[in-house]
Order: sequence, then C-alpha cells, then structure tokens
Amino acid sequence: MADLLTQPQVQQSMQELLADPHNTWRLQDQALHADWKFKDFQHAFAFMTATAQMAEQMNHHPEWSNVYNRVSARLITHDAGGLTALDFNLAKAMTAIYRHQADSGLAPQNKEVLPSGLQQWVHAFNHEDLAAITACYAEDAVLWGTRSHVWTGGQTGIRGYFKVVFESGRKVRVSVLSQQLSQYPGMQISNGIYQFASVENEQPALADARFTFVWRAGADSLVLLAHHSSLMP
Repeated sequence: MADLLTQPQVQQSMQELLADPHNTWRLQDQALHADWKFKDFQHAFAFMTATAQMAEQMNHHPEWSNVYNRVSARLITHDAGGLTALDFNLAKAMTAIYRHQADSGLAPQNKEVLPSGLQQWVHAFNHEDLAAITACYAEDAVLWGTRSHVWTGGQTGIRGYFKVVFESGRKVRVSVLSQQLSQYPGMQISNGIYQFASVENEQPALADARFTFVWRAGADSLVLLAHHSSLMP
C-alpha cells in the first residue's frame, strides 16, 4: 500500500502540478479534483480511454464522470485514507494526456488552454521570475493585489509588490480555475477565478480569488494596463 503523504509533501506535489500551464487540478476536500472540456464526446472519450490504459498500468484508478464533452475526476488513495504519490503521479499523467490533445488541436481553446497574456503571467508567477512578471506590466500599469488595501502603480511599485511575495517564503503558486476573455480593438480583458496555494505557518493553505486583467494589445505583443485581484467571499 502506498504511504500517506505529509502535508508539506502534499503542498510540494501540488506546486509541481501548478507549474504546468495545462493543469486544472486543485485540492478540495482532502482530494485532487479536475475538470476538462473537449470539442465533443468523441474527444472526451479518447481522453478517458488513454487515461484508462495509463491507470491500469499504474494500478490506480480515478473516480470520474463524463457528460458529453466534459470530464470530471477525483483522485484519492482510499486504502491509505488520503493522498499518496499514486494520486499525484496519475494527475501528472492525465495532464500530460490532455496536453497532448491540446497541442494536437483536439482540445478547444477555452479555460484549460489560457490566453497568451494570462499564460505568460501565470508562468512568471509560478517560477518566481521577478523580471518576467514585471515585464508583463506597462510602465504606468495599476495593480490592486489580492490582499492589498491600496493599489500599486508603475513597474517599480509592481516589481516591489511581487518581490515581497516571492521572498516571503510562502511558496505561493497560482492555478486558473476559470476565465473568460473579451477582445476589443487594441485591448483584451480577462475575468475569472484563480486559486493560490501557499505555505502559511508551515501548513498548506488555499485561497480562491477573483481577477481582472486588462491588456493593451499591440501588433505582436500584450502588456498589462490594469490588474485587479480580490479574495472570494
């Protein structure tokens, strides 16, 4: 029987999942949960077939459901009474299967495959790349941070904001749970919900927050003009 993971091990394994831009896994009720949307039933079934073959090889199986082009899954090791390495290994495998479908054009361009600007921001945040995340913002951009009581303006102030986050030791990682992109002449706006996983007082913690990103769209580039984030009630 696989060994039950400690809370720090769960946190570390979750951070590894969140580093993949195709990840949809989240911690909920002491288990791993994920949802995917495909072009149609045929592609959803192909994903489940590939997953079934992988699960048989690993001798570890998901709890899942399928309604037309949507698949939902839950992972937990019942014999161990919680999460084990088996769950995270299968989660990685299922994400890799989905990634292959997305890269092959078999998955729709929706919330699972993020818009380029949002994907760039998530990658920079999860890799704690201070230069890259600062470069996402315009020189006169405005940021209202998730837990901030005041707004931060300009690249220098925004760089300072993220420097504090990255150097806090909380190992904060973000995963987009849902988003909707609206496009206008010279502008893109993304609204949605993301989830922050972090370490608080040596214990894993999760927080869902609403976000709005406003990009100025150039001929071949995007730059953030405004970013608002607030904790879900």
